[in-house]
Amino acid sequence: MMKRIKILSDSPQATRRLAAKLLTITGPDIVFALHGGLGTGKTCFVQGLALALEIEDSVSSPTFTIIREHVGKTPLIHMDLYRLGSGPGLLSLDIEKYFESPGVKAIEWAEYGESVIPSNAVRVFFKMTEEIEKRMITVELPGEFSERIAKFEFLASLLSDR
Repeated sequence: MMKRIKILSDSPQATRRLAAKLLTITGPDIVFALHGGLGTGKTCFVQGLALALEIEDSVSSPTFTIIREHVGKTPLIHMDLYRLGSGPGLLSLDIEKYFESPGVKAIEWAEYGESVIPSNAVRVFFKMTEEIEKRMITVELPGEFSERIAKFEFLASLLSDR
């Protein structure tokens, strides 16, 4: 059973903080399946994961390379499936092998990889609002995180306090 939480992020910094706080709930061996249109905050979320993992290199969307691995206190594997669309290119990448390796996996445009994304992935949906900086972010946490959800809801409530 999935638990769904909606959060209004009022800035890119708040989206980064959300990612870092969410990582404290999930732990380091997790897959984040990120959904949303262009410019909705997916890469910003991954930057927050990178900051929490103490990754020093710059994090940008790997649109053309598709997969980029970052080294930090825990590895971050950042994927962008936008260019693959829903075509057969996904199968040739063998991305399932990355799900078996240790570290945090973040997949932008996850809707193009539904056939291979693990069922226990944390799904994050980004949507623009009428206000240019704000984003409605919906987080779907698998049941295995149910004990930690109350803590996450509390942490998420702190986003707008800064």
